Amino acid sequence: LSLLDISEEEKALFIVLTDAFWPGPLSLVGRASKIVPPVVTASSGFVAVRNPVSLLARRLIESAGVPVAAPSANAFGRISPTTASHVWKNFAEHPVTVLDGGPCPVGIESSVVRLELASPAETGVDGGKSSGPPRLLLSVLRRGAVTADMLSKAVSDAASRLPEGSAERAVLETVEVCVSAKIEYTMNPQTEKEQTSYISPGMMLSHYSPKVPTYFVTEAEGQAGGMTLR
Repeated sequence: LSLLDISEEEKALFIVLTDAFWPGPLSLVGRASKIVPPVVTASSGFVAVRNPVSLLARRLIESAGVPVAAPSANAFGRISPTTASHVWKNFAEHPVTVLDGGPCPVGIESSVVRLELASPAETGVDGGKSSGPPRLLLSVLRRGAVTADMLSKAVSDAASRLPEGSAERAVLETVEVCVSAKIEYTMNPQTEKEQTSYISPGMMLSHYSPKVPTYFVTEAEGQAGGMTLR
């Protein structure tokens, strides 16, 4: 929590989520505190934090004695590795040291979720016409093993365990979980500016494209039993 500059309401939600999903594949984004260097936030003012499930990774962090800032072990825009051999292959021409903690139990990246206090207009409640105090918003910036439904259930379960009428329960009952509208994969080539304007890693179509011929099969319009390959 020392890495984040978030409200008391956001802290309450942060604790619920970390209790439910940490250590594990959930990265939580919040406004960065002053101790986080701008180079870590890409001058965005926000930082993502995660507690990995790998015992080896956690031992590395404990040995460092400080939070460790690091990208995924894959080249920009390419599929993330799930074994140490994948990393060696991806960086065969570079002098890297690989700590092999075994294969990843999950074959995709962590879910990235942003915590924020938002006005009713920003959450879209009642078409954005509602007034009242801000609501807690959980925005899924990158899909992963922890789904929006799982997030909603964790918050709902935590709220149900608290006394009715308590301030803590009231906070959790305001939480709205949504998938960011900015998660849009496209078949069209993108400019360098567009590629560097993503709000979260893993939002490029090429990030999930294997280096083998791949086809998208759909039913052909107006042709019974016909198929179209793309």
